[in-house]
Amino acid sequence: MVRQEEKKNTTANKSTIVFQYIQVRSIPMALVSWYLPPSIAFYIQKYGAVYLFVTVIVGFFANGFIVLITFRSRYLRSPCNILIAIQAAMDILTSFGHLVYFYFLYTETLIPFSQCYFYQFIPCSAMNITTALMLAIGLDRFLCLKYAVKYKTWPVKIYTSMVLTACVLYDALIKLVGYATLTDDPVICLIADGYVGLGKDTWVGTQVLINCAVVFVYKNIRSEMKLLEDDGKEAKKLVRSLYTIVLFYTFGWLMTMCLLGVLRVLTTEYGSFKAKATVYFRPNLVVTCELFAGVFANVNMVIPAFVYYQRSTVYNMAFKRFFRGGKVGTASGSYAVASTGRSAYIYKG
Repeated sequence: MVRQEEKKNTTANKSTIVFQYIQVRSIPMALVSWYLPPSIAFYIQKYGAVYLFVTVIVGFFANGFIVLITFRSRYLRSPCNILIAIQAAMDILTSFGHLVYFYFLYTETLIPFSQCYFYQFIPCSAMNITTALMLAIGLDRFLCLKYAVKYKTWPVKIYTSMVLTACVLYDALIKLVGYATLTDDPVICLIADGYVGLGKDTWVGTQVLINCAVVFVYKNIRSEMKLLEDDGKEAKKLVRSLYTIVLFYTFGWLMTMCLLGVLRVLTTEYGSFKAKATVYFRPNLVVTCELFAGVFANVNMVIPAFVYYQRSTVYNMAFKRFFRGGKVGTASGSYAVASTGRSAYIYKG
């Protein structure tokens, strides 16, 4: 009888272990189960967050200058210039999500995903819109080169409004899916953790698709540039700037989103377990990985102003006039080039 009871208990224990294993493995897209105690997660992230602080400060001024010179210059009024300025403004709003993260990180506070969603609501919207604008600006430049005559006849306000509406609709769709899949699992509220589960899978998946589309569009822009009859200095500068665009973009947003995609496949942010009186939350490891995966995207957000200054005749002059306190004038030469780590435009002078 004793042996039979021991056998039953052993079988029951094995069944429990197998059941727990199946529970872990049945979590969507989870291949491994890695954990990180809160104390270690906070310790690592406090050091890793230093680069975020630097990008917030630099990005605020760099993107702020783009917005200001666009507002001041009457020669930066094309749809592309306006979209670039809006994108810079969205990058500034995105950086405010890092300030939210800093607060919870340095106070060592964990909050539910359902609360993080609302804390990061505006920064997440800005991040979604700026990603959509990357593609929109690329398409705008392609259409400008491919259908130059028709492009000049399009009403600027209507055209710009339609582009922005499409970007906002994309954000609204992601937000709805994200809201429907929220949980109360605790998390250190990084900007990417405004979503969880299927919501984050949808967000990461669409971001990767958009980023790949941007690279494809700029490849086609380069092909169109080869058809230009003008072989002047400014046209050649634009071609070189396109290489800069693809380089920074590939190692920026695209790299970050691909890393997040791999992270989504490998592990999960669901649930927790307790061992030796310590609670190990799965989100701790995920957020820590997201922090370092975001290095590329955050650096890419502060790059545009510097690429503008180095590669663009129009923006170079605009920056110089701005700091001298004068009015921004036109650029000389047959072509004035404006290019950034995410966009480029050509203005016939």
